[in-house]
Amino acid sequence: MLIYLVMLVPLYFMAVSDWKNRTVSIWWLALLFLLTLSYSFSKSGAYLTAIKTGQNIAILLILGLGLYLYSLLRNKKLRELGGLGDLLFFIALTPLFQLEEFIQVTIVMLISSLILWSFLKAKHKLESIPLVTFCSVPLMIWLFLR
Repeated sequence: MLIYLVMLVPLYFMAVSDWKNRTVSIWWLALLFLLTLSYSFSKSGAYLTAIKTGQNIAILLILGLGLYLYSLLRNKKLRELGGLGDLLFFIALTPLFQLEEFIQVTIVMLISSLILWSFLKAKHKLESIPLVTFCSVPLMIWLFLR
């Protein structure tokens, strides 16, 4: 479907920006969110879009709580474990998936990120994971194949 291909544009620019500068523009994030929201709204209607988005944000809150508890145990600042752009990236994806599919896609993206990071960290001297970049790769493949 054409909308999936259009979603590749903000994903590409966010991935490149995150890789080069470790920043993600709010405008690309907003565009991605508007694209996922409009697609979900046209496919499922307002009520189901609101349900999907709410459920998936609840999952992100649970993951965030787990990350917060981990940061307390490891005496790290939460900002060291992820940035606002990372959170907004995942929020932008919430309207796109049913709950079960969102969990599956999130797991695949996070595992892919760890794998990509483990292969590229020495060559590119990566101290941390450029999460938007590494999550965008499997997501772009998924969107392209839809």
